[in-house]
Amino acid sequence: MEPINRQPLVSVIVPVYNVEKYLPCCLDSIIGQSYHNLEIILINDGSTDGSGEICRQYEEKDCRVRLFEQKNRGVSGAKNAGLDNAEGQYIVFVDSDDYISRCFVEILLDGLLKNDVLICQCGCCIVNNVGEGIDIESLSGNGGYFCKKMGRNDVFDTLGTELGAFWGSSCGKIFDRKIFEGLRYPVGKVFEDAALFHSIYARIDEVCYIDLKLYAYRQNMDSITRKNGEIYLCADYVEALLNRLSFFQQYGVDRYVDVTGKEILRAYTCFSEYPAPKELKHRMEALEEKLFQITGKNFFSLKYVLFKSAPRTYQFVRKVYKRVRRMLRA
Repeated sequence: MEPINRQPLVSVIVPVYNVEKYLPCCLDSIIGQSYHNLEIILINDGSTDGSGEICRQYEEKDCRVRLFEQKNRGVSGAKNAGLDNAEGQYIVFVDSDDYISRCFVEILLDGLLKNDVLICQCGCCIVNNVGEGIDIESLSGNGGYFCKKMGRNDVFDTLGTELGAFWGSSCGKIFDRKIFEGLRYPVGKVFEDAALFHSIYARIDEVCYIDLKLYAYRQNMDSITRKNGEIYLCADYVEALLNRLSFFQQYGVDRYVDVTGKEILRAYTCFSEYPAPKELKHRMEALEEKLFQITGKNFFSLKYVLFKSAPRTYQFVRKVYKRVRRMLRA
């Protein structure tokens, strides 16, 4: 590795809000990186638990840590504050309840520079709320790995799959800061990564993928995108997908339009809470009309039709089905 004064500066941005239980694990994994030329930007987004004090302790312990306090503006507002204060040439986001392999920054930066791309991504492992027991170093492997270039369309081809969800996340990646010139997350919106997905990939031709699981994503049942353990796909998510749909329509590739249109309707069938039946039906009809206006297509599936006619019955059957699947896998 090059001497630290010749290494490019990497800004690691960590939005922090009420995660005192998981924050030390996250910050220890960042401070312990094999790549040393980091600035670790902690945005305490109005935490009401002990998270702020933990941040202050780490700021005192490591001169690379920079702490910024702000009133609660949500994850998007915290990420924007991190970008506004970042001085590094390269950007990494780590959610404050997740953690990363010791070689995360070193390997991803090497892949990005050697392949002359603006984004390099690794694989991830999913851990539960007690994920400290997972040895991510063993999951990431000790031997060789492959690093492959992918075109923009290769990324879009993963939409609707588990891998596509990770490509859409800001985590598990290193970005050239050029990506974010004049680009920020929509403040006050949940699913801010989904909202920015198409804007980011419109700026690149190729990305790089490394087949190592270097990022541990904690499936936190208490996160703001979940209610009672169920993913809560709110109106912000649908709005983000509608904007993505318009982008793909202009991009001119029908298969991405079709995938996104179906995903929008599928999002409605995953709501954890619904408005009154009449209001729900009105919203769905308005959505159908908007989809048709954008694409000239109807995206209907049997699931969607059943959901529209009896949403609460559909939700009950869906929960039973998921429970049975979990029991069969156990």
